[in-house]
Amino acid sequence: MSNSSLSNMPIEKLTSRSLKRAYNVLHVGSNKLFKSMEITVAQFDLLETILTSENQALTIQDIASRTVSLQPNITRMVAELENAGLVERTSGADRRIVIVKLTPRGKELVIQIQKPLLDLHVSQYKNLSKEELYQLNELLIKIS
Repeated sequence: MSNSSLSNMPIEKLTSRSLKRAYNVLHVGSNKLFKSMEITVAQFDLLETILTSENQALTIQDIASRTVSLQPNITRMVAELENAGLVERTSGADRRIVIVKLTPRGKELVIQIQKPLLDLHVSQYKNLSKEELYQLNELLIKIS
């Protein structure tokens, strides 16, 4: 597509196209890393969210409010991660409330992935200054 046809495109459509391209570029890199660790991006997000929580234990509802996944998907993912030995579920006095905690193996996996993932992110955003990254983050928060 030529620059002249892009300039005739509504800015909303152009922005959506640019976001999709950026997502694809970012996603391909992280998918390679996660695939090598036999985990998905969403599963890692869930595990890291638990690890970085105050008590390193969250309810399904808390996980849903802090991650990009929907609650029904989280319930399924927690079951998969429990079968893989990465999380454990417990119930408190109210059996309807399920608490999810990382197992030692789950914690070890998250810690093992964090450094290479940060290195990947640093390389993916190398063309942006810190100020631009903060600005981009604020804009993305504004639309989400």
